[in-house]
Amino acid sequence: HDAAYYLRYTTNEDFQMQFKTTTESSSSVNINLPEFNVYHHILMSWDGTIVTFYLNGEEVGSKAVSGILDGDGLIYLGNWQTQEGFTGLIDDVKFWSRSLSYEEIQDDYNGLEVSDGLIADYIFNNSGDMLIDQSGNGYHGSIQGAEWNLEIKGCTNPISSNYNPDA
Repeated sequence: HDAAYYLRYTTNEDFQMQFKTTTESSSSVNINLPEFNVYHHILMSWDGTIVTFYLNGEEVGSKAVSGILDGDGLIYLGNWQTQEGFTGLIDDVKFWSRSLSYEEIQDDYNGLEVSDGLIADYIFNNSGDMLIDQSGNGYHGSIQGAEWNLEIKGCTNPISSNYNPDA
């Protein structure tokens, strides 16, 4: 099994967060759809034993997960293997090499920098088929089937440094 993780809408119109190591077949949590047209902060944190899923800074589920996350697996944001349609905006995706504490999760949710162990930072402020890693580590990605929306400036989270009530 290839290790992977993804966030997506399911065919049952749930929102699914999934984390898979090289030995686990699947560890996912389905939650009710988050409110549409509202900024949401989604986070997964794995301490090597438990993966915990967060929505807007609050835990929405957890699962025991064993195995290895070797970094060779694919990451799907919005879709799984390009066969599903995702309607929405994705911005500010980050990956750390370690599990975050609850306080760090709150800091990230509130727009504060959590740089210790940051290995990739995607802000989706470009166009084309390449996603640029802003962390400086060079983990660039490829975009498939997306339509860029560069007209919206800022986000609707009033605590964020780029708050814009019209975003």
